[in-house]
Amino acid sequence: MAIYMIIGGIVLFSLLHLVTATRDLRTAIVGRLGELQYKGLFSFVSLVAFGMAVYGYTKGSYVEYWAAGSILILLQSFVLMPVAIILLVSSYVTKGTQRLTRHPMLMGVTIVCFSHVLVNGDLIFILFFGGLGIYAVLAMIWSDHQRRISKDLQDKLFLAQTAYLPSLKRLHQSNEDVLPRLGALGPAIGAVSYGLAITYHGQLLGVSPLSSLLAS
Repeated sequence: MAIYMIIGGIVLFSLLHLVTATRDLRTAIVGRLGELQYKGLFSFVSLVAFGMAVYGYTKGSYVEYWAAGSILILLQSFVLMPVAIILLVSSYVTKGTQRLTRHPMLMGVTIVCFSHVLVNGDLIFILFFGGLGIYAVLAMIWSDHQRRISKDLQDKLFLAQTAYLPSLKRLHQSNEDVLPRLGALGPAIGAVSYGLAITYHGQLLGVSPLSSLLAS
């Protein structure tokens, strides 16, 4: 039952977000329901779907497929996670983070999810985090598709001036840029957030990356 709840919750959560990311459809739904009612319904269904997945995750049995060694733990904890958290946090501080990657929040989620699967090879973990990671990838692809079919010049400029992988030349601002400068504030707050996460991960979630590294 736990497996079905995880899969069902992630699928419902993903479909809801992908459907409402379809601009014409979202406009039609908002026109029918109204902005406030739409946001309320969207939030409620999202919470129910994600709650289903979390409940299944907490109730699932442990079935291990692989155990991570020290190299994988080092890669995940001290290379991938700093990048992911800096992207996630910085994306809420400044839109300039899109100079690093077109979808910093979704890219951060993708790295968090798949890096956790890398070091946690049990079935429930794979389904939950792997499912969320797949959703994040699909959301990036679908968002780009919506911009490509758009007739808005700003969408065309955004696609032309951004990419999935970082480039140093995008850090230099020009008069035609649709994005503000990256600045130091977003990445700095992200770096501090990573430091807090790696320090208190064990106390909050019961598993310490540092302890896992020493035990491997």
